[in-house]
Amino acid sequence: MMLKKLLEILKPRKYTTSEQRKFFDDSPKVIRKEVKEEIRKEMKNNSKLHNIERKQRIELEVLVEILKENPNYYTESEFNELYHEIIHDFSF
Repeated sequence: MMLKKLLEILKPRKYTTSEQRKFFDDSPKVIRKEVKEEIRKEMKNNSKLHNIERKQRIELEVLVEILKENPNYYTESEFNELYHEIIHDFSF
């Protein structure tokens, strides 16, 4: 009886099932995949923002060139309207 109890106490224990071990073995792969996906999404968002800012810079440059060539081409109210429209686009 005592020997049986002692063997039971000293018996190797398993705290995880084979499915749990597989999950822990695969988890770095899953985490890497999720991180790569998140990075891809952020790069795509960053690219969209870059394109919007680029478009707005071009619009401003064109407006400045037009005003340099002929300051009377736009009335003051038209100029203010264009300016505010472009500035409003900058504050997404």
